[in-house]
Amino acid sequence: MNSHTTDQAALEHTGDVKKRLSPEQLAAVFDQVSSALRRWGLTTTERAKALHTSTRTIGRWEASLEEPPRLFHGRLSEEQFNRWSLILGIHKGLRIVFATPGLGDQFMQSANHGPTFVGCEPRELLLRDQKGMYWLRRYLDAMHCDSADM
Repeated sequence: MNSHTTDQAALEHTGDVKKRLSPEQLAAVFDQVSSALRRWGLTTTERAKALHTSTRTIGRWEASLEEPPRLFHGRLSEEQFNRWSLILGIHKGLRIVFATPGLGDQFMQSANHGPTFVGCEPRELLLRDQKGMYWLRRYLDAMHCDSADM
């Protein structure tokens, strides 16, 4: 099975998952996504772009988490939910690859001058499109596999 087929299957599966999550669960997921994006240094405008929404919507989503009951109020498109999923996967990959607290966050904000990133900060891939997010997720997965072989 090639990576495109795997990615397509994952995208189709996320629609099923989204339908099964309660407003409380969506709030918890969004809290993790928002927290990761903030730690990676993204501004409100950048967070909105990464999540494929407006800054006004980001404000509403974040406000819904401030007081109990913490319920997610909003509708997510498949693309938005997929982005949430990819960001959580990137967060998990960073925690596996960089065991030292904060090092993964620092990696996301540091210009990488190797041939892989050509001077870009990894967080910039979040601002491009889902392909950039997929690429970063796969890159971290590969780093994890390489470190496990050592």
